Amino acid sequence: MTIFGILVDVMILRNLLGACYSIGLFFLGILVGHNLLKTRIERKASKNIYVYSSKGPVPTSMEYGLPAEDLEFLANFGGPLLNVPFGETILNEADILPEIHVRLQSEYEQKQSVIRERFPQLTDYQLLLVFLMLRINGSFPVYEPTFIFNPTANVLIGNSGNCTHYTLRLLMVLDAFQIPARAIPIFTPSLAGHMVVETFDTATGLAALIDVTNNLACFIHESDSPFFEKIASWSANERLSHVKLENQNFVIAPFYIRYFNPGYWLESGDIVHSHNELNHHVNIIRLEAWQRSLTKELDQLVNRWDWDGWHHPFNLNEYGDLLGRKFGAQHVLPSQTTRNLKVY
Repeated sequence: MTIFGILVDVMILRNLLGACYSIGLFFLGILVGHNLLKTRIERKASKNIYVYSSKGPVPTSMEYGLPAEDLEFLANFGGPLLNVPFGETILNEADILPEIHVRLQSEYEQKQSVIRERFPQLTDYQLLLVFLMLRINGSFPVYEPTFIFNPTANVLIGNSGNCTHYTLRLLMVLDAFQIPARAIPIFTPSLAGHMVVETFDTATGLAALIDVTNNLACFIHESDSPFFEKIASWSANERLSHVKLENQNFVIAPFYIRYFNPGYWLESGDIVHSHNELNHHVNIIRLEAWQRSLTKELDQLVNRWDWDGWHHPFNLNEYGDLLGRKFGAQHVLPSQTTRNLKVY
């Protein structure tokens, strides 16, 4: 190869490198510009997305926060059910449930317009159920997966717990309002180990699923049987139609917990390690998880109740017996419980 040929090759190579460099700078500029634009959009959006702090709502990333109006809405339903001094316990819920009923009835009369404004489609009876759901959820500022109250009466004053405690507290409060209800253990691929409340009003035909832990409810109107019994009797197409969001059978309230004690979750390597991550995770999955659990996964859920001695629907009477056997918990029933609650 001649010297001239070598020089030509060098020039061609240099031009190619220069072209590659220019193309690289071009795409780098696009990438940087995109990231800057994305950052500006996120910063602008974060002005409307907040998390709770002792000084009030503070801006946060879109990933973890809620709109300010959602936090303001939830603030209407926060706080303990009773003002019990720290360290004291309730030995007998029968003595305290009437007081809770009076207090929550008064709160309901003050707050029902707030709920009505957000969910105008609700009947008066639905409005009461949604208020109790929001109020129970708001009385648990700390989510703690492994926490168990003992005696069970302390569920009425504790501020830390999981779906078991949310459910038991709601069952007790519904009993104080003389609303029959039962606990429903949920084991589906989408909700593997959960517990919710089911109520059925024979007078109005309203059947309700209340996931008080996740601030979500689903209703069946003009039903002749409880929620899960009714939806299990439907065809696959009927179930799919019922859970479509546009049919307005779901009430999905904002979800937000202020504190999180992950316990063994930290050691297990679970992805959820903070209250921000938990809030983000639940807000993403809760509706779709229920839509799957009430359709293609429902038969699996109901069939389990036939063979699992622990995880089947039970009312407050049976719940107290179950907790007593499993956790050594004390449970003293209100005098009216046996009259008002029944196994559906």
